[in-house]
Amino acid sequence: CFITSHLAAHQKRIPERNANYRDIIRSFTRLFVPEPYTMHSGFDAIFWSGDLNYRIDYNRDDVLRMIDRGQIEELKPYDQLPEQIRQRQCFVGFTEGHIKFKPTYRFNRGNRTYSEEKLRVPSWCDRILWKTLPGITVKQLDYDCCDTITTSDHSPIFATFSVNTKLPPIPTEIQQCQIHILKLKCSFNQIVAEGKADYFVSFCSPILETSQVCSIPGQSETPLTAFWDESQLPVLIPMNSNPNFVELQQIIIVIKARISYRINNKQDLKHEEEVCQSILSLKSACGEQPIDFEFPLIDKIGDHIGVTVGKIHVIWPTESADTIAKKGYLNKKGEKRRNWNKRWFILTTKGVLQYQKDGNKVRALNAFSICGKRIYRLDMITAGRKYVLAIELPGRTFRMAAESEEEFRSWIKELEQFTKVD
Repeated sequence: CFITSHLAAHQKRIPERNANYRDIIRSFTRLFVPEPYTMHSGFDAIFWSGDLNYRIDYNRDDVLRMIDRGQIEELKPYDQLPEQIRQRQCFVGFTEGHIKFKPTYRFNRGNRTYSEEKLRVPSWCDRILWKTLPGITVKQLDYDCCDTITTSDHSPIFATFSVNTKLPPIPTEIQQCQIHILKLKCSFNQIVAEGKADYFVSFCSPILETSQVCSIPGQSETPLTAFWDESQLPVLIPMNSNPNFVELQQIIIVIKARISYRINNKQDLKHEEEVCQSILSLKSACGEQPIDFEFPLIDKIGDHIGVTVGKIHVIWPTESADTIAKKGYLNKKGEKRRNWNKRWFILTTKGVLQYQKDGNKVRALNAFSICGKRIYRLDMITAGRKYVLAIELPGRTFRMAAESEEEFRSWIKELEQFTKVD
């Protein structure tokens, strides 16, 4: 998601700039983000750039002298934007790269001397910030200004980023995994709902077909907490169980308050409203054991109003002995990879071939049906592999190699139950 904006101008209008930021978030979420997501949970990464207009709060003559001396770092304590972020007034959770260039405003047009008109304090008005979901990596490669463009009283700035992106999931025969949230506790920094409130939790994600709602209200130790145990929380079933896909995903935890109040002491009324969300990365949850997690609770503006803690485990089903036709170590090679990797292979009685890192793991790295697929012997002696089988899959060729002729023939015998081996 890319956002550009021009916030309120002038040195003293910090509250107006912060209000502009909040208004943009509200409007953007309402117009462009489907419920129950917000701007902060609906995109893998947000890049926000523009004339944000935050100024340097320092004497103008002193600022000019520091610029002439190249004392850029000494100017930064007087920059309004980092201070407002520290006070949680704007851009909470956003990151800005290291500024190594001089203030980009206000210049004389046609050259890069600072303008004497109106005696503006030179400032870093022009900024680029970014924010990501947990588990998404953004690396800034460059952040600089371009002083050779002199048609404006601002020098334009630019940034270069490296971003890891999610590819569409590869179809897989891996059995459906299950996401178990074993416990969940929300702790708020402040009262988030006026009156008597019950808190409810739901879970949404692009990998879930629909949002999963817990109909049981959270237990409360105090008005600032709510917690649920495993028996109260739904088991989440992803639409695709490819491990390489699942571990890059996030689960959005949505907390709603159902508020009860009375009118003229006669009628009980209930009003339900969303109060915050927490974004849970699955990156570390796909191991052999459950893991503890802790992520901030975020309101609709993006402010951190508390924390959610708990325990999560992504579980893949294991094949039972009566469903395994053959198993053992083979070496595998992908379409574009040069290296061979030793992997533990399992051929099921349904003709599904899957492999995992070793025989002790319960989670398959990948799986696919070989029924009707073309499989043929391949001579790769020049690559140091004599007993190689190639499997034609949609869009790629999968290669696996045995260490001995006996093992090679044994695998061919089992594979020929489901397809012809040339």
